[in-house]
Amino acid sequence: MSIPTRIKQVIEGLSVAKVAQMLDEKESRVRSVVYGKQRVPEDFLIKFVQVFQVDANWLLLGVGEPPKPELTSVEAALLDNFRHCPTDEQDAIIKTSALLAQRPGKKNLKNAG
Repeated sequence: MSIPTRIKQVIEGLSVAKVAQMLDEKESRVRSVVYGKQRVPEDFLIKFVQVFQVDANWLLLGVGEPPKPELTSVEAALLDNFRHCPTDEQDAIIKTSALLAQRPGKKNLKNAG
């Protein structure tokens, strides 16, 4: 399995635009790396390993098992967005998610606030 294939495995469910935002990269660069149109630059690899918290040996060499994150890529993106919001907006997100979880027919989630 190639590095771009392992990258695709990690970012499954996320758009190229979202990955670019999370990595603070241009979409065109992310797209080129993900689709194997260019060799994966060292600085890209470093950011990718840090942001997505994957083992560098697995990403580069395929040694060992792929990461088994507690969060899906989408959940990690949501958490990243939340962490970059001001406190008042975080409070609004917490309240909104608690209200959405209480809707009839929906599984109740813990109120984080």
